[in-house]
Amino acid sequence: MKPAISGSAHETWRTSPGTEQVDDARLGAMTASGCVLVQPLVDAIASHGEWSIVFIGEVYSHAVLKRPRSGDFRVQIEHGGTFEPMRPPDAVIVQALEMLRAAPAERDAMLYARVDGCVVDERLLLMELELIEPVLFLGTSPGAADRMADALLARVG
Repeated sequence: MKPAISGSAHETWRTSPGTEQVDDARLGAMTASGCVLVQPLVDAIASHGEWSIVFIGEVYSHAVLKRPRSGDFRVQIEHGGTFEPMRPPDAVIVQALEMLRAAPAERDAMLYARVDGCVVDERLLLMELELIEPVLFLGTSPGAADRMADALLARVG
């Protein structure tokens, strides 16, 4: 469970059978203040991590693999998660690009995107498609900031 608009897993929590009464009150408070997303917990996040794959335009730039701390499901640093620069397998990059291209967005207006997902049965399972994401891990890949600046300058120049 998480707010539809949030960052760094703010107010993100797990629910399960047997905790309905406590969870109902918490969910009621969340829905009273805004929209809520319900996502299944994907065990592959704990065992294999979650990819953040960054595209500038529709061109692969770089990626990081995020992992939760032991015993948690959240991959964000604020919750003890870690990340490391890593290139996903080519098939995963292709799948992420297919997901990006399936988004209902104006292609010329899209400067960048971050495709977050985890691999389950050799397929990238989309967790989030970030089109206005402030965290692009530009410092993790040599040249990533330059690629972003060049793309931005090409738009305004």
